Amino acid sequence: MGATDFRVLLHQFLSAFIKEAAERPVECYLASCRKPSILSHSFQRASVLNRLQEGGVVFAIRPRRQEDQPTNNEVSDFVFRTPISQAGRFKGFCKLHDTAVFKPIETAPMSRNVYKYILLNAYRGFAYAHTSEKLLHDQTRGLQDTKYFKNTIRDHPRIAPFAKTQYESAVRDIQTRAALAYPLERWDLVQERFEEIIDSSDPDYSETRVAKSFCVEYLPIPIDLYWAALAGADLVLPGRGSTSSHPVCVGLLPQCDSWKPLFFFVCLQEEAKLHEDLLEKLRWQKRQPQPDATVYLLLQDLLLFLSGDIVMAPKLHRWLAQQGMSELLKQYWEDVTVPLGKGNPPARRLGEWRGFCLFPPLPPHGSLTRSR
Repeated sequence: MGATDFRVLLHQFLSAFIKEAAERPVECYLASCRKPSILSHSFQRASVLNRLQEGGVVFAIRPRRQEDQPTNNEVSDFVFRTPISQAGRFKGFCKLHDTAVFKPIETAPMSRNVYKYILLNAYRGFAYAHTSEKLLHDQTRGLQDTKYFKNTIRDHPRIAPFAKTQYESAVRDIQTRAALAYPLERWDLVQERFEEIIDSSDPDYSETRVAKSFCVEYLPIPIDLYWAALAGADLVLPGRGSTSSHPVCVGLLPQCDSWKPLFFFVCLQEEAKLHEDLLEKLRWQKRQPQPDATVYLLLQDLLLFLSGDIVMAPKLHRWLAQQGMSELLKQYWEDVTVPLGKGNPPARRLGEWRGFCLFPPLPPHGSLTRSR
């Protein structure tokens, strides 16, 4: 067995461990609850996924991290076709809180309070990302139990001859990746801020109350959307490094109920100055009568770069293929999702035209102008 064959076999072995870790029971994400979680959806099924589906199916962009990869549902090397019952599932909230907390953004008539609408969607996307980070840390702690692994591998007839050097090298790679992952303590404060509002006997989503904890900016999108994205992430931009001390939340929501499409950005109030350039661009676009292509391409870049949770309508998937944009999108995705520990993403100016656009000229809304 050559070194390459060994690493393939070892990857399969470690993947089985990761899968087992992912299937362990998890408590409700809400800090005050200890009930077991159910498989929640990162996107609300009735208000988002049902808007994008055709025949009960959507397309999802491949998650950035290997351990988040789907194991079925017609996986390709970039996107996969999935029934909406499987889209964006994670062990998030217990049955009670999965329904009660998010009812205002799930069932009609939906809340008309824009801060409630944004904060609940941001919290759900943040919970999805935070849960993924916790799982990564748990997996890494398990991999550090070298006695367990050495004993297991020692008895494996095909792995044993290569175990000492190759296995230790592989574990170092995984531990390095985890060490570079966002420290969990930096997520905790953001979760606390969300739940101070959400998990109270009488939640107050007024602009005044929300502004005590968060800076919230949003941009209405004047065209129909055929994709959605949610992210809680460290805002580490290509060529610029980290711009924040705590995760930010971004999202793109399609039209649903009486809500028109919108993009949102949420950060801790005390860190708003760190993101002033982006916030000012959003405020400037709000004042314009027509969409500016460079702003929309900037939003597209941010969502692709930060999000591990993107779904698109089959209509958009077909359109990208017909326009010859699918390969360009795939190349960009691979460029900006350099594995942790394997170098930095290539420095590029965000918002440049790269040959594809996820805000397409689908009738009857016309098209965005390409940036020059």
